[in-house]
Amino acid sequence: MPYKYLSPGEDGNGGVIIDSTTTLTLIAREAFEPLSDEFIRQTCDYKRIKEFEDVTGLGPCFNVSRCQNGVAFLELRLYF
Repeated sequence: MPYKYLSPGEDGNGGVIIDSTTTLTLIAREAFEPLSDEFIRQTCDYKRIKEFEDVTGLGPCFNVSRCQNGVAFLELRLYF
């Protein structure tokens, strides 16, 4: 992924904001979309909750409440 999508532009827009005190992380669309696509590809066994995504604008969102054998979450590491 090109570094330019991970750092703010001259106008201050873009880049990545990770707030460790909340559940919110902001990532530029150009960086988020390939990351999201890969996450969705690797979690194909879980059902997406499109209604929630449409209402909140957050996603991808998965319903794991009925997983009988536990839930395996992907690990994502960001190095700075």
